[in-house]
Amino acid sequence: NSPYRPLFQSKKKMAAKPVQAIVKAVVRDVVDRCAQKASVVSENLAAFMVKATALDPAMGFARDAQLLPADIERLTEVCVQRLSEPSIYKATIAMQIFMQETYKSREDIYKQHQRDAAAATDDLYRELTDASPRTRPELEAFYRKLVLAVMTRCDLGAVTDPTVVRESTAAFESVLPPGELGSFVALDRQKKIAQLEELAQIVCGIRLYNKYTKKGGSQILDLPSILQETLAALLAQLGKLYDEHCGWARATAAWLLAPANAASPARAQVVQAQRNAWQFVIYLEVLLEEACVSAPRVKDLAARVLARIDGVGTTVQSKTAVPTTVIYPQFVELATHWAALQHEHRCIVSAVSSLAGLTPFAKGKVDLSADIVAAIQGSALDEKYNQIFSNMLLTFKTGVEAALEGTLAAGTAAPVADKVLSAKDLPGCDVLLPGATHAFEDLTLLIGGFCPTVLVKTGVLLPAYRSLGLLRYHGGVYGVSSLDAAATFAAAPEKILGDLVDAGRANAELIDLLDIHAAVATGPLKNASDAFISMDASTKCDGGTQTDVHPIDTNIVKDYEWNEWALRRKAIHLANLRNKRTHSTQTDSSSFRRENATQVYLPKSSETQTKQAAGTSVPKPATFVRGLRGDVGDKAVPVQVVDLTLGVSGVSLAPKKK
Repeated sequence: NSPYRPLFQSKKKMAAKPVQAIVKAVVRDVVDRCAQKASVVSENLAAFMVKATALDPAMGFARDAQLLPADIERLTEVCVQRLSEPSIYKATIAMQIFMQETYKSREDIYKQHQRDAAAATDDLYRELTDASPRTRPELEAFYRKLVLAVMTRCDLGAVTDPTVVRESTAAFESVLPPGELGSFVALDRQKKIAQLEELAQIVCGIRLYNKYTKKGGSQILDLPSILQETLAALLAQLGKLYDEHCGWARATAAWLLAPANAASPARAQVVQAQRNAWQFVIYLEVLLEEACVSAPRVKDLAARVLARIDGVGTTVQSKTAVPTTVIYPQFVELATHWAALQHEHRCIVSAVSSLAGLTPFAKGKVDLSADIVAAIQGSALDEKYNQIFSNMLLTFKTGVEAALEGTLAAGTAAPVADKVLSAKDLPGCDVLLPGATHAFEDLTLLIGGFCPTVLVKTGVLLPAYRSLGLLRYHGGVYGVSSLDAAATFAAAPEKILGDLVDAGRANAELIDLLDIHAAVATGPLKNASDAFISMDASTKCDGGTQTDVHPIDTNIVKDYEWNEWALRRKAIHLANLRNKRTHSTQTDSSSFRRENATQVYLPKSSETQTKQAAGTSVPKPATFVRGLRGDVGDKAVPVQVVDLTLGVSGVSLAPKKK
């Protein structure tokens, strides 16, 4: 589906080769020839130059024609010539390729870190989840691997540093003592991984708390302070470079728009210098946007970290034991805030690295003579255009100041100019005016926000003046720099856009600068504006619709039977029913399935009186034996038993003798 496919098909031997292989061969040939001329060129830069040169109308390559080997050789020589000679043109394209290769959005940085973290712990996690230690040495080695996995996941210092290992081991033992290792080993794989993640967060929170309480925290960076210092330095450098290069872009525009310089021999070089400056300015705005997003987050996260550390200190203050359900969630929250700070640190470091790599490509004054540079710096821009640059500098300065304060830059509404676009004077386009159009400031302009009329007529890049209003044509929103430019665009929009596409094909640096990749790669169209439809910049909003799950009746016959034998059985069954009579039988079992009820009279409470109880009393026997003591022999008193039993009435009975 490549738009360059027809350009790399040969009529003879090359026709049988894959087109992609031919493109790669041409790119490798260009890189090798540039290396022979002591010019180091990357494959991406060479590939972009090959495709851009093939689209250049000056090369004379028809889009639908097949290239012969001689044509490919000529294409290669032109690419080598453009890339081997140092020029502002090459520096601009190299800047664009560098940004495309190295710049990553916040989401890309986060996903890359997640992949790196997973790659660093996957092997350890696999060993820990598959291991089943039994003996004491195996359990000790398993415990050490647990500590190593937690340290790797925390990313708080080198895992080989003895102090870091000692602090991490102590924190880990306070959460999972070696004696409780059996409960961890008994878990399944998923629960082990979840427990390891939680353990890593708790250990991270403990080490962070120890750092802020001066009880440990070896090799843990003071991220809040480092981020604030790095942000301040980055913003200061961005502001300085923006003022310098935006001022240079304004000066070059003033020089190029002067009628006296229309036929100057240095005009082509000044045009390239201005495009180089504008490309660098656009990238500075991208980096500032990243810094403006990071600044308030860093400020908020730093405050949350300190607040959580104070909360942990209040919880554990003067207490010998704290419930794990109270303290562990606080450690997990502290580790979460710190991980967010680490992500902001990676984003800011990436922005700093991108700025350092882009700066060498900003060569707007390198190839210009001192006289031309002095003439450019002394040029004055028309007053009607000065306000455009003043608004740009003010917006950038406001963003820098907001980022330094750690707040979000408030969007400023575009001021309405004294004279605005009039729909009556521009019948070919829809006019969008500030204050009268919903979400006017959020509208994204095509052509990179530059005025298409001035670019096509003079080759000068001049930003659109939003305060005048915007033009909407065939779904695309365009900005203009003046009322005259608006009238010219509205009078012949198809011609302006067609010439703009041709300018992009003839000047490869404009493709990325104006963001017209799709328009340049599109084949011949009836209307040039159709090439920009895919880049529609209309305001988007959330919307939704709900439809029935099955809007069309299915008409499914549930009792349909396709089996012939089943149909035969059903037919026999229906035919046999004609000879049957309906009957029923009541059985003992079936009677219990009915609802039955019985009503009875409740029993009455009754009593019976019986005769009185009676009893008889009997005497209680009592005896006394006489003669058991006293003289012995003849003088002895004979033994006599005296009956002392009393009768029922209390009368003494006669004594009994033995």
